[in-house]
Amino acid sequence: MILGSLSLGSSFVYARRFMSNLDITPLALSRYQVGLVLFIPNQQP
Repeated sequence: MILGSLSLGSSFVYARRFMSNLDITPLALSRYQVGLVLFIPNQQP
């Protein structure tokens, strides 16, 4: 749970620093982030 919170928090910092000047709407940016999560395989045993 803590690692998930840290990951989410760091993604906001990354988005603000590197992607804010790309002229992408916040809605599209959140869709891209959620879409990328769908490609990460589930690592539960």
